Amino acid sequence: MLAADVGVVVGDSNLDGKFDSTDLVAVFTVGKFETGEAATHAEGDWNSDGFFNSTDFVAAFQANSYQRNRLAAEPTENQDGEDENGRDEASIEQYLQGIVEKLEAKLAELEEDTQSLQERIDAAKAALEAGDLDAVREALGHVIGKHHGSREGDDDGPRGENETDDHDGDHDENDRDDDQDSERPSTEERLTQAIDALQARIDAGELPDGADAAAIQAGIDAAKAALEAGDVDAALEAFRAALPDRGERPDDGDDQVTPEERIQNAIDALQARVDAGLPEGVDAAAVQAGIDTAKTELAAGNLDA
Repeated sequence: MLAADVGVVVGDSNLDGKFDSTDLVAVFTVGKFETGEAATHAEGDWNSDGFFNSTDFVAAFQANSYQRNRLAAEPTENQDGEDENGRDEASIEQYLQGIVEKLEAKLAELEEDTQSLQERIDAAKAALEAGDLDAVREALGHVIGKHHGSREGDDDGPRGENETDDHDGDHDENDRDDDQDSERPSTEERLTQAIDALQARIDAGELPDGADAAAIQAGIDAAKAALEAGDVDAALEAFRAALPDRGERPDDGDDQVTPEERIQNAIDALQARVDAGLPEGVDAAAVQAGIDTAKTELAAGNLDA
């Protein structure tokens, strides 16, 4: 049912008998414009579709109800002879223009933020392909800090230790994050991409100076076999063992562990998974054959296999 059907002036949110600038102040103070939240006529829903958006302004102005006070239809003049209605129309136009400018500024800010996020993600992908875990952590740290530790008006990254303000809008941000999570690749997919990238570097001869290509290849083969068996943990361990040595690794508990030992650990983990039973549909015989071949070649010191 439209407001006019019950004798209410379209746009008269504060029920003072007319649609003027005071109604716009009232509805924007409530803050439901273009939020998707259910709204009443008093909150800006002037076309009775249940929400407050630009279509309500269209409905209100098409109804020619702006400044048409039923109790005083004639325009009023102030002591200087100025048309009060005309002055209010100019004021409300300026007010609406200010809102448009703020919305455009917010849109530009979001576009800039999206571009910055994409640059960080690209940097993390490149670092992962290069096997530089420290650079990956740094890039992802900026992403996490920017999008989970920042608040509106903060352009300097993560929040400081003196954070005291409210978390308005956090629920909306979390909802958007949940939607994005469903579109992100799984750990298995990301690991497969990283393995393929490292394999491409080996094939192109682009490993760091002094890197043991044979040991890296053996680790990649073990990681691929583990993925085929559905053991992502074992695949991840084998891939980490295959990464080119870049000095001390923060995650390594023993700096004396050799590439052969790391590969053996990955093979043992995969063997344990086979012994415990592989997921339905996985060719256990083929996986076991690959493990046996890897064990034989590793025992012979042939890491190229």
